[in-house]
Amino acid sequence: MTFKTNYDGIKWDKRPAGYATGMKHKAKARAHNIISDTMDLTQNPIDGKYYDSKSRYYQTVKANGMEICDDPIKSRKDTAPGGVAESIKRAYYETQR
Repeated sequence: MTFKTNYDGIKWDKRPAGYATGMKHKAKARAHNIISDTMDLTQNPIDGKYYDSKSRYYQTVKANGMEICDDPIKSRKDTAPGGVAESIKRAYYETQR
């Protein structure tokens, strides 16, 4: 029987197996993300000692009243007073016309 001759005999409400259960996919196996405490030998500019442990390095930095931050360029906010940045942008775009 072909599709054309059996068109009226098709049960359109029948769904494939697993459709009603949501056809959940098996989760992919994941490895645990373990961050190592070791690092390449690095000299601390505060005390001049060399460290190969991140925790010891950070401990020394913190003990001396310092902190390790992210890249200041990425996290810096515009601190121009009184809309100076906006006036510079506007002046730049006006010259490009």
